[in-house]
Amino acid sequence: MKFMVAIIVMLSSWNLFAGDFEEGMRALGQKDYPKAKTLFEKSCNNITTSGCYNLGYMYKRGEGVQQNSQKAFELYEKSCNSGTGGGCTNLGLAYANGKGAKQNYVKAAEYYEKACFGSRGCDPQACLELGLFYKEGRNGINQNFQKAFSAYEEACGGGEALACYNLGLMSKEGMGVKKDYVKAAQFYHKACYRSDPMACVEVGLFYKEGRAGIKQDSKKAIEYFEKACTLGSNGGCSYNSFMDFGSL
Repeated sequence: MKFMVAIIVMLSSWNLFAGDFEEGMRALGQKDYPKAKTLFEKSCNNITTSGCYNLGYMYKRGEGVQQNSQKAFELYEKSCNSGTGGGCTNLGLAYANGKGAKQNYVKAAEYYEKACFGSRGCDPQACLELGLFYKEGRNGINQNFQKAFSAYEEACGGGEALACYNLGLMSKEGMGVKKDYVKAAQFYHKACYRSDPMACVEVGLFYKEGRAGIKQDSKKAIEYFEKACTLGSNGGCSYNSFMDFGSL
């Protein structure tokens, strides 16, 4: 009986502070920063730490409070330790950029790893950043195409267009995986659908040249080059102009 009473009290308390977080979100949306700050602080300092992340965001951006990278770091740390992926991602960004903490790429990678492959699901942004680290190799981080590919897969699945583009590039070039033009085309399609201009150029080239099981189709190629051009790709604009004049 005492155990049941304790559970009921705990749940009631959790709902109370979860309510503080939700009210804080509404206040933030209405740009009532003093109220949002107060409610996020209550949520952060009690049973739930949902408010820690949002409070950290306010200090990071200087929204309604004086900008304070160190304070933001402390709040993100509390959020991360409670299992919030976004908090871990922002700790990674802080270490990568040297804001709120001394620049340390190894530490950044550790937090990106935690946010990307944590028990509470992945944060796509962390997976993208982790993929970039492993693909390029950073100070203290050895280049590892297999790990980069794995991180990019998580990020692409979470909607990160650049990750899908990089998966296409790595599949096309055989970086960390067997060279596979069909998979490359699939990843480029995903990235282009999510408005990555470089990916749209690549899809256009597949249609122009008729590769990876894609039937040659000049009209389709022009469509993708036009989309790439509209999205700001000079290469897309150039290919589109040449196609229009029948030069390719």
